[in-house]
Amino acid sequence: MNKTKGSLLLVAVVAMVFTFSCGGDDGGEDGMDSKLVTGSGEAWVQCGVDGECGGVIFRSDGRTYGIYKENGTWYLGDGGTWSTNGNQLTITTDGSVTYTETYSVSGNKLTLIVGGHSYTYTKTSGLTIEGNL
Repeated sequence: MNKTKGSLLLVAVVAMVFTFSCGGDDGGEDGMDSKLVTGSGEAWVQCGVDGECGGVIFRSDGRTYGIYKENGTWYLGDGGTWSTNGNQLTITTDGSVTYTETYSVSGNKLTLIVGGHSYTYTKTSGLTIEGNL
């Protein structure tokens, strides 16, 4: 796994891939919205028309990780921490860069509004991800 690619992936996921649409004002309480939490083998995933896929894992302990798919294998990227306040999702990378974006969750769909653009991710299970969480 390329460390630089993992770092860029988390930034991309935070800056433009984190597009979570929670439908209305049903965002979580201050702290951590449990609707964002992914279990073992789960992640919020988005694949582009070019076939490139990326995603994010939100753990219940406040850690988050970017993931990416290369040659059919999912890899763990860099990590950070996450929290919510109403419909605002804040992610701080391990490199101390902080992003706050509007999000929403409806069923298995996560939508993030980043720079006026909407990005939708699907909660996907059954993933085998290379790397240590």
